[in-house]
Amino acid sequence: MMTTDLLVDTFIFKSENDLSAPDFVQDETTVRVDLGADDIGFGVAAQDNRTDIGYLIYTEEPVSERFSNMVAGASDRFFAVSYNASNHTWYYHANDKLYAFVPSATDRLVAVLDFGSDTAHILTGPQDPIGGIEAGVVATDLQITPQVWNGVYNNGEFSLPAGASEKFFATTYDATRNVWFYHANDVL
Repeated sequence: MMTTDLLVDTFIFKSENDLSAPDFVQDETTVRVDLGADDIGFGVAAQDNRTDIGYLIYTEEPVSERFSNMVAGASDRFFAVSYNASNHTWYYHANDKLYAFVPSATDRLVAVLDFGSDTAHILTGPQDPIGGIEAGVVATDLQITPQVWNGVYNNGEFSLPAGASEKFFATTYDATRNVWFYHANDVL
């Protein structure tokens, strides 16, 4: 079992014009995230033959408890999603089909998945929420390998090699005060 300590309630208050230095820090809380073999699984099963953009979500709730139709052996902490901005609906990928779902408050978008070019890019640094879901990581050793499931080539899937651990932060922007808030998730 891999362990990472995270500061998830340490808000750094920054002005929109200067995101480089904190004005103040408040309410530090440490949360322990344990990622075992089931959390990583054989990978993330996305809908095959898609050519649009999607995302990789980390969830605190086990995927197997949230969704009953996921592929056996899939990651229990990560899943692929797509967002339809025209109807403001999130869809999770269950390999061959998309299903609408309501995001959990603890969901975090950690990567952009480009299904057309078979690439994955970690969302690093402060990010605006996407479709109401918090996004971004401060640092990570997570590696996402497109077109691989359980160590072998498989169209449309994404491998999350063992040994990964995440350091997440959530971002929000308060337009009324012109201020960014984000979690500073430094390892303790």
